[in-house]
Amino acid sequence: MASKKSRYELRFLIKDPKLLINQLKLEDRKFEPYRFTDFYYQLPGQGKRIAKIRKWGSRHKPRLQLIIVRRLAGQKKETREVIRNFKTAEAKLKALGYRKRLLIEKKKAWLVLKAGEPEIAIEFVPNLGWTGEVEFKSKNKSVKTYIKKLKSLGAFNFSAKSLLQIVLEHRPILS
Repeated sequence: MASKKSRYELRFLIKDPKLLINQLKLEDRKFEPYRFTDFYYQLPGQGKRIAKIRKWGSRHKPRLQLIIVRRLAGQKKETREVIRNFKTAEAKLKALGYRKRLLIEKKKAWLVLKAGEPEIAIEFVPNLGWTGEVEFKSKNKSVKTYIKKLKSLGAFNFSAKSLLQIVLEHRPILS
């Protein structure tokens, strides 16, 4: 059975991950470590329609997921499906016209949680460095306030682009 999720997310770079992590720990946030590899696929000529097969390396259940992503007006919409076999999922994507793009490994990463606050992910991405992602359920005034707070903790170059777009551009995230 597929699950759906819709949210606004901003990615950013992190100058000093220890500073950010230590400050968030002082705020009594819960840190959940994870690691995974995303195998990205894209529909030719449709840059905002991507899919990925996620292979979890941590104790996460399920171990494999097929994730279809659409981005519209800054909002990211995902459909996630538990899969049992990588080759079956890859064949399904190829039948839908998706082509393999690249893989991105996240070997060091934490989901940072606190009730009533946006979710934050802190991740080391090879060839990019330390990155973060903050997720909002809706666009509202608190987004600007939250960005200001993260900037004070060493976050910079905020972008609504997907990680795939950023990695393919081979340049720092643009403000």
